[in-house]
Amino acid sequence: DGLALSSRNRYLTPDQRSSALSLWRALTEVQQMVEKNVLDIGQLNQAMLRVLQETGAERVDYAQVVDRQTLQSLERLDRPAVALIAAYVGATRLIDNMLLEPPRGTESENT
Repeated sequence: DGLALSSRNRYLTPDQRSSALSLWRALTEVQQMVEKNVLDIGQLNQAMLRVLQETGAERVDYAQVVDRQTLQSLERLDRPAVALIAAYVGATRLIDNMLLEPPRGTESENT
């Protein structure tokens, strides 16, 4: 069904397994936005949260794009980053992440 082989996933019902794919959907939404040059972190974070809420996550602990090395908040995707998600489907807390690269020409001089 496309869900990762994680020990946590064995606690999910078939319907919850389908809802658990919301994490992957949220991450791919952000990746597609970055490919379209949407680099505002607030917009990216809001998009992840929206997708999670619309596609089955019952409670979101966090959905954030942060600096890949320091895990500090960013305002703009101008350096290598990582999108991080922790959310509940049923009683199971699921986590996922995706590495993000700024489009060429938008990198910070500090990277």
